[in-house]
Amino acid sequence: MKKIRHTICLVTAILVLAAAAVILTGCGGSGEIDTTGMYLVIYDGNGGYLGNKAAQVRKLFCSPGSKIPDYPVDYTENQYTVPSLGLAMRDGYQLLGWYSSATYKEDASGEYIYLALEDGRGVYEERADGKYVRNYIKDENGEYIFVYVENAPAAEDGAPAPTYVFIAQDAEEGAPDIGIEPGFYICNGAETINDIDNDEVRNAYRKAYDTKIYTKAQAESRGGWHLVEELGAEDRALYSALPRYIYTFTEATEEDAALDHYELVSDYASLYSVFTEDDAGDYVFCAGNYEKLNGEEEHDSGTRYSVNRKYVFSSETTKGAVRYEATMDYWDFANMTVTEDDCTWDGEKYVLTLYAHWEKKNTVYYHYENGTGKVDESTKKLLADNITYIPLMPGDTIGKKEIVPGYVGHTFLCWSKTQGEYDPWDFANDVFPEGSSELHLYAYYIEGTYTRVSTVKGLSDVGKNPAGSYLLVSDIDLSGTEYTSSPLGLSENSVFTGEFISFGHKITGLTYKLSPSKKYVGSSDILGTALFPNVCNARIEGVGVEATYVISGLSSKDDPSFKEDIKIYCSGLIGTVLETSGDVGGKTVIANCSVDLKVIPKTAAALNSNAYRYVIDIGDFVAYGEDNTLTSGCVSTVDCSQLKGSLHVSVKTYSEE
Repeated sequence: MKKIRHTICLVTAILVLAAAAVILTGCGGSGEIDTTGMYLVIYDGNGGYLGNKAAQVRKLFCSPGSKIPDYPVDYTENQYTVPSLGLAMRDGYQLLGWYSSATYKEDASGEYIYLALEDGRGVYEERADGKYVRNYIKDENGEYIFVYVENAPAAEDGAPAPTYVFIAQDAEEGAPDIGIEPGFYICNGAETINDIDNDEVRNAYRKAYDTKIYTKAQAESRGGWHLVEELGAEDRALYSALPRYIYTFTEATEEDAALDHYELVSDYASLYSVFTEDDAGDYVFCAGNYEKLNGEEEHDSGTRYSVNRKYVFSSETTKGAVRYEATMDYWDFANMTVTEDDCTWDGEKYVLTLYAHWEKKNTVYYHYENGTGKVDESTKKLLADNITYIPLMPGDTIGKKEIVPGYVGHTFLCWSKTQGEYDPWDFANDVFPEGSSELHLYAYYIEGTYTRVSTVKGLSDVGKNPAGSYLLVSDIDLSGTEYTSSPLGLSENSVFTGEFISFGHKITGLTYKLSPSKKYVGSSDILGTALFPNVCNARIEGVGVEATYVISGLSSKDDPSFKEDIKIYCSGLIGTVLETSGDVGGKTVIANCSVDLKVIPKTAAALNSNAYRYVIDIGDFVAYGEDNTLTSGCVSTVDCSQLKGSLHVSVKTYSEE
């Protein structure tokens, strides 16, 4: 296989800006165009890509005194933006501008460090007399491939257009080397294949011919260098046997005379440019520093980084490095022209180098571990108008993550600040951390399939399936509504036999209205309810309830001979615990719940009566049937101090022995 080398080729397009010629460069040197007396402008992506994801440097020649085009991140109406140049791009960063020089001063939180050659660090800088060049070098983990396309001979008049087949070396171990470079080759039919003398080459052609034939345009469009991650599924499979390459610096040889040369120098460099995202990288970003992976659990997740090949960096960590902040001299594309004073002399020509100044966006990484394994990234939050997005800012909330990830056999509970632990992020109050540009949140699941309850409507649907399993995933405020029956949609005759669990979330603002009628006077009927009116063999765990019961009275009758009883019960959690219900039997479990219950009369004199006595049984967790429960870890507060009048009040509260 021939050795493959790379430089930036001359592109034939010529742009005229402000009446000055600007010549773009990209492979093959500058021999095709006379650039005598012109200045060379180098756009250094400084960790970002320019035009496509295979180039981090672009060049152009311009006449002295010319204005030059801008490399933006979005197409705009700016006359100095040239669409044919493409865009400057870098995931997770925003482009603040292009600078030709900067001044630096020490700052403990600055993003720049100084890379000194004597410390084993440095920056590759383009110089005519440099000792290094950039080449594509074979590497089994490389991110580039090269696709060879055979040149078709000039077609005679009336001759059919050539067709191509794609031939690659067989990747299987022990397969013969057929002696040709993998790529697209002309193949105009079975008779052409039969004329090939070499058996192995002929068999490779025949196999490729039977698989697929390509037109000349299809073959040529796929030739050259490709970034593997940008290949479609079809091409990725087609090119799977091609060798991989990295694009890196090597010492120059005599054969490299036509390539751009670089020298290794001491210079300031942004941490965000020195380290680039790389799924196989050895570094992680932690507390404002890039650190080598060390096997600790907190370093086993999150975005990985490796050292940009433009830099030499031998340290294990950036901790302890002197940090600097920079003041940039941004290039004003609308008003500035390229002059000798802006350039440096490289021994052959004047050179102006513009560096992209990237600022790392504040990013929240949502990790779906235990589920799909994917990671969502967010750099903006949606405002309350549900239309406007703004960048995430340190010290500010990050907006609500609405997506609920799935994981078979489990139910999503919350986004946690700590992987594998219940450490919920409070979207209403927690803020993006100061001094960091990354926040990692992890999907936290519980085992089992539950119906998630997060709204008033979700609560009211519990009554549709009293045997179901429910998970309360947020606090729910019921203020503003007076209830006469359970907000869970459970009637006074239905029995809840399922699970209702939470991890400390509360149902608050619950107001019950209890208004006795004449049917309750002296009868066995009892007026009252609770969040769960009746349960049997249920499990209620981790739920908090804040409720107020408001009791009305009946108007008194004239000259009663005795006072008649009206029986009322209430509880913050459960009305009656049944030992059996139909085919269901067993004790109900109440664990780690909390109740804050207040029972009051509708008016101060509502329960004063010369005809009726109000027999009120109050339980914190259970009004009746507490013997049918297993209760643990619960706390309660019951306030019935405002009850006055013709009363008999009993209060039962839980206490753990």
